[in-house]
Amino acid sequence: MNEKQLPHFACPPLTEVVISVQFEPLQRLVVPEIGLLWQHYGRKYPHVEQHPPVEPAIERFGVRQPASRRRNIELLAEAPLPRIWFLTKEKKELLQIQQDRFIRNWRKLTESDEYPRYNEHIRPEFIEDLRDFQEFLSTNDIGLVIPN
Repeated sequence: MNEKQLPHFACPPLTEVVISVQFEPLQRLVVPEIGLLWQHYGRKYPHVEQHPPVEPAIERFGVRQPASRRRNIELLAEAPLPRIWFLTKEKKELLQIQQDRFIRNWRKLTESDEYPRYNEHIRPEFIEDLRDFQEFLSTNDIGLVIPN
């Protein structure tokens, strides 16, 4: 289905759109580098929030997943690095970054917020921000994004 065949809704039934990439953990992406990253993103994403990290999710084709997932509790020598949200001024768009994940969101916060369309705005902005993130990692010798 090409872009011209996609339906166009006057009021799309969406409140949030998320696109992400999960990768091998960046062990050198630690608190001081997160500070540098906020300086880097500060103009486009002036607000920052801290959240618990999202657990890795690896899909294994041909392997049955158990019906219920048990939570494992483990004692850690140190606290895991949080997931950091970098939000735009209006807080409708954000980046979520943690040691093994790069996520971009659009959120409908008010009734008047208009969905910016996936192929026209969300995906191109994700690609641009991911390239910028990869360049930041390279410039600061933090590591490479190796999707898993």
